[in-house]
Amino acid sequence: MRQKKKTIFSRVQITDHVLQLISRHIQEPDSLVIFVIKYNSRLEQRFLKHVIEKSIDRDLKFFPVFVTTDPNDVQNALDKAQSWKSGQPALAVLQPRESFQRVPPFLSELTKKVQKTGKKIVLIPICIIWNKYPLPITKHPLFSGKHRYHSEIYNRYMLLFRPKNVAFEIGTPFTPEMNESNEKKGDQQIRSRLFRSLARMERAVVGPPMRSRAHILQKVLKDRKFLKQVAAIADGNEEKQAKLMRQAEKILYEMAADFKKSTVVKFRGILDWAWPKIIEGFWIDRKGMEQYRVLSRKAPALIMPCHRSHADYLIVSYLFNLNNLMMPFIAAGINLSFWPMGPIFRRSGAYFIRRTFKGDKLYPVVLEAYVRRILKDKIPQEFFPEGTRSRTGKLLHPKTGLLAINLTAVRTGEVKDLLFVPMSIVYGKLFETGAYLNEAEGAVKKKENARSVLKTARLLGKNFGKVYMNFGKIFSLSDYLAETGIQLEKLNDREFREFTRQTGYRVIREIQKSTLVTPIALVSLLFLANVRRGMSRDGLMMRLDYALRFFKSRKVPVAELSTAIDDAVIKVLSYLVRSEKIEEYTIDNEVVYRPIESKRSYMEYYKNNIIHHFIDVSFVAASILKLKTTSFTLAELKNEYNFLFKLFHREFVYETDEPQQSSILRELSLLKELGIVTETDDRFSIDSKAAFVLRNIAGCILSYLEAYYTVLESYYSISRQNDTLPPNILPSILNRGKLLHTMGEITRKESINKFYYQTGHQWMNQSGFVNWPAISSELRKGERTDQTFSYYELKENLAAFISVITG
Repeated sequence: MRQKKKTIFSRVQITDHVLQLISRHIQEPDSLVIFVIKYNSRLEQRFLKHVIEKSIDRDLKFFPVFVTTDPNDVQNALDKAQSWKSGQPALAVLQPRESFQRVPPFLSELTKKVQKTGKKIVLIPICIIWNKYPLPITKHPLFSGKHRYHSEIYNRYMLLFRPKNVAFEIGTPFTPEMNESNEKKGDQQIRSRLFRSLARMERAVVGPPMRSRAHILQKVLKDRKFLKQVAAIADGNEEKQAKLMRQAEKILYEMAADFKKSTVVKFRGILDWAWPKIIEGFWIDRKGMEQYRVLSRKAPALIMPCHRSHADYLIVSYLFNLNNLMMPFIAAGINLSFWPMGPIFRRSGAYFIRRTFKGDKLYPVVLEAYVRRILKDKIPQEFFPEGTRSRTGKLLHPKTGLLAINLTAVRTGEVKDLLFVPMSIVYGKLFETGAYLNEAEGAVKKKENARSVLKTARLLGKNFGKVYMNFGKIFSLSDYLAETGIQLEKLNDREFREFTRQTGYRVIREIQKSTLVTPIALVSLLFLANVRRGMSRDGLMMRLDYALRFFKSRKVPVAELSTAIDDAVIKVLSYLVRSEKIEEYTIDNEVVYRPIESKRSYMEYYKNNIIHHFIDVSFVAASILKLKTTSFTLAELKNEYNFLFKLFHREFVYETDEPQQSSILRELSLLKELGIVTETDDRFSIDSKAAFVLRNIAGCILSYLEAYYTVLESYYSISRQNDTLPPNILPSILNRGKLLHTMGEITRKESINKFYYQTGHQWMNQSGFVNWPAISSELRKGERTDQTFSYYELKENLAAFISVITG
């Protein structure tokens, strides 16, 4: 490898993707590569030459530059540059400095010359952005505006003092097609394609010109649709309409972002300093990020990550900025608008939304108008489809309010298309785990304030592991509509709501598929699914091997390479022992681990990060055990599986809305491969040794079964102890759970969880399993009715599942 020379360009970050793409095309034997830049700049020529040399790891002795001010330039350059035919890259400039100067059709001429050599020409657009932040329109022309490409003073200043703000972007390479009948028209088509590519690249990084907040608010307040909606609320009363407009202005002032480049630069500097002191680094899905880079040039993007931490806001914007992508405007809860973080977030692109505005007719109209303005300006947005942070570690069902507002803009024809960007953010160790566990045990959520920000300083110096950002399958609304055959503008309101719901679930399911399996999540799941108190290291490694084979067969992304996963697991075990989450014993030369009872809830959170991968197989395993027979039919198994599918319908996000026989058969096929199940003449069989393995698989859902059982058990005790129903029965259920665990009626400490109880109580009543208001009085009186019969039957069914798993 050649000795790398330090130059003025060395401090600018060039991504590996760019270097690999350039290297691959230059080394193609039958291609002659021409890089294309927009303007003729000696500095940009030198910068490009530096990047090419870095990518191919050798000096370029010859680098022909085609400047198209004269039709003879191309022929003269080709005549003199015989060495170019050997595969050396070249540079073409699309436009001279003087925009009024006519440009000859040099690209078509150049293509013809190359084709005569028997090789194909490959054009690669290059966009060098000297300031990747949106610039205000009213800056001095020497340093910004349309002249920023021309000012060598500005560009050199950025290289010397702001290299982090400089971005080097590469477009999609293509081979131009010749128009034999009209050479001039063919040249114009090539040039237009290049100009469009360069413009899209710049917009993906910089975004639109950033107007002042006051200007944006005025645009919103003058929006025709907004004014019509306000007039409709006022119902023809001019005085009321004027009052509503004043209220709308106040709402917008409370809501709107106020992007400031200076704040972003300073905040980026703080994070550059802080992250290495908190985490081991970031793992980024480079392929997904580059796909987003290309696709985001075509439509306004909706970046939709899962939501597990307040740090999610910071991580997406930070990594986008680090990788030369425009930072999105972020939909944040009004609870985060407190000083000092509120002003910082607002100036970094956050806009704040009230938690609830039920009954307020004006607020949703203002919010819709503001989002519509963001979409029209083609600014990417970031919002969380779950609506709130997950306190349990698993994905929540989608909240579709903000999604509906964005889809409405397309439905009414004000925006042509949208780009959905599902994203999974997974933490090696989460910052808020302690707070979540307190809430799960019944503590009231603490309000965010300045004091809580000061407490974050305690994180410095601690090691929270890696943070993983993985992209799901990115898709456009137009493609999704084409797949489903739906015409959005023709949907009635009910159909539109259903389409919005289905779109939300598609995003959530894509996030689930992209969720990486981290070492701590995998170790936690293996420990908590274990039906015995402890596990030997050899036993753990054996189960780890089975789990990795399972992930590979399902194409589940794993955070660490398979060659390094063993070391990563040992590292996690060491951490769990040091932090007193598990105990380590050495008995008879064998290392044994046992989770500490009081810390099982900590591991439950990480288990839930990946539990969705095991739901179907856990349901099948539990259903086989529940049958209590060594031989069964698919119909018998399906009946038990469907019960569990319906019972936990609001607890987990399934692959499909309804239970599928294909899912059962897929899991049976897996169990057959493992030698647990055999099939003969449409009947399935297990032997006595298979039960232990099935219990450990079904153990993944044991905490949920026990939580729902606790809810049902609590109904009886609450009814017998109270003449009137308490307004909130969750504290009573929590106390009952602790009692049942102490007495040994339930075995999993992690099942004592307010959020499990809340979901179980709500869903079992909504879905018709039970009717709590009706059965409460009947249980108090000791009456046997259809309602109480269903209640006791459900309770016994759950107890039967729990019994066969715990043994």
